[in-house]
Amino acid sequence: MHKTIYGQCTIHLEIKATSSILVQKRVAEGAKSMATFFMAYDPKRGREFPCIPGSSLKGVLRSACEKIMRSFHPQLSCDPLKTEPEQPGYSCSTEITTRMQSGELAPQQAYGALCPACRLFGCTAHAGLITLEDAWLQEELRPETRTGIAIDRFTGGVKLGKGGKRGALYAYKPIPDNSRFSTTMMIANFELWHIGLLALVFREISKGNILLGGGKRRGLGQATVQVQELRFNYPVRLYPSGDKRPGAICSAQLLIPEERRAKNSYPPDQIWLGQGLVPQQSTSWRDAAWVHYVLTDQRWIESIFQECVERALAPRLKAGPSGFYAQGG
Repeated sequence: MHKTIYGQCTIHLEIKATSSILVQKRVAEGAKSMATFFMAYDPKRGREFPCIPGSSLKGVLRSACEKIMRSFHPQLSCDPLKTEPEQPGYSCSTEITTRMQSGELAPQQAYGALCPACRLFGCTAHAGLITLEDAWLQEELRPETRTGIAIDRFTGGVKLGKGGKRGALYAYKPIPDNSRFSTTMMIANFELWHIGLLALVFREISKGNILLGGGKRRGLGQATVQVQELRFNYPVRLYPSGDKRPGAICSAQLLIPEERRAKNSYPPDQIWLGQGLVPQQSTSWRDAAWVHYVLTDQRWIESIFQECVERALAPRLKAGPSGFYAQGG
């Protein structure tokens, strides 16, 4: 799956906080300090600056994808914590690794046997297709200081502070609302249903059904996701000429030669989108071997997302496991 590039989808995202947001940095065990927003060294600014780590954001996206898949059928997403074969939602990491070690499954067949979430985000038996950069804060904003009061989980009342005094106050510093974060996501050898699934996740975040960071019970973490640019790249040597394709954008895995596809892999969607799109012309030698489609018009972006959901993802979800797993896979 990763030895040859058959196509790439790059998505430039802007995450706008509609409430205060707090992605907390880890504090050494036993240390007492104010909860502050995560800071990392930004090479562009030459100093530490607030950001949402790519690993944290990827975890939120994966959790949301799993929730969507399980809503249609429990077998469409495994549970990484379930490592016993008799448990429902048996972990793909354990199952696929065991089958590969026993010789039952060849390495090139692992992708087709994984649950949809593990295909996209990866597991110990398969490197994920998604690469996600850190989301950097775009403005010079000062975190706001908020205070709270600790609650005793046993009595339900105010937790006692030192010396038995009532009112154990604590403080935290979230980034205020209307702040904007920018990040880039790249999906290698994508399928169109991957794009459709991520489009649903972006919608769920923007509707407030999925929150970012900590302090969710305090009203923190609400945000909207705006796709600034959607880019599709295909190798020139594999991309069919104009008279052999009914559109511009297809699943990257549709370009895999038939003889290279694993026998148990589910066939990619025979779908072409974006009729009338014109590839971007480039004079750079770096782009000479690629066909580029770059979408910045929101109408085109929404149209591609809608078609990926309706034509690629929805039929598979309605079919349940048979829509994702090949027979005998």
